[in-house]
Amino acid sequence: MLKGGMNLPLFFISNSKFFCVFVLCNNYCDNIRFIFRKIFKMQIQPQSFSNQFYNPKFGALKVATAKNFFNGVESKIDIYKLTKKDEHFLDLLEENTNYKKLAPNMREDMQNRWQKIFHYCVEEVKDGFNQSYVALSGNRPCGIVTYYADSTSSYLDGVCKIPTPDKKVYLAGQSLILKFFKSALEENSKTVKLDAVKDGPIDVISLYEKLGFKKVFNNTTDNYQPMEMNKFKLKEQVKKLEELITYKEEKHPQEVNLCEFIA
Repeated sequence: MLKGGMNLPLFFISNSKFFCVFVLCNNYCDNIRFIFRKIFKMQIQPQSFSNQFYNPKFGALKVATAKNFFNGVESKIDIYKLTKKDEHFLDLLEENTNYKKLAPNMREDMQNRWQKIFHYCVEEVKDGFNQSYVALSGNRPCGIVTYYADSTSSYLDGVCKIPTPDKKVYLAGQSLILKFFKSALEENSKTVKLDAVKDGPIDVISLYEKLGFKKVFNNTTDNYQPMEMNKFKLKEQVKKLEELITYKEEKHPQEVNLCEFIA
């Protein structure tokens, strides 16, 4: 997410038996891509991502700090790993994140679109399958990212910037994308993948292309554009982002009560 949020990626698998069961059990769900993604996640064996997520001994952990100097403004962004203990924080975050109030100068249709993207990201974090992080600057939430992996690929599930009306925070989205990219390298993923939403409030497809992703024309729909990059391109993009962002991981992450940062 570069200037404000990014996509709602969903993924297809071809398993008619699972599909039929889930269609029958989810009469209230009108989004077939959503059903496919849920089935896909259930069938993969999560890597270290979800194993850490479910460990009840941990709360939110500050795992990294990302600093940048952009447009004459220095931004310091703290990145926290979300765990199952942070459900209350996520509830408070959603209650207190209103794009109409936080971004009053934004067009109403864009406010509504960002709100929808933000809600999607929060729900995916709560889902428990993903590895998820929230970014804070000046102790104010400024972004959220959620992703997962199988044995060969890492998937960006959602990323969204949260407006900070008191002070503009630059490169919050890129900092979270950098975290995702670094995790994909740690997982030794051969590819990183996403589905870019076509009707987003900004041209996210072009933004992802600038980040090194290429369009994949299998399973393209009216609403989503599959995109991916290989591990060699991934390494190049990490280096490019590190030219903009000074990224430092915490050697000894400490548990933090994120609820204290909600106004």
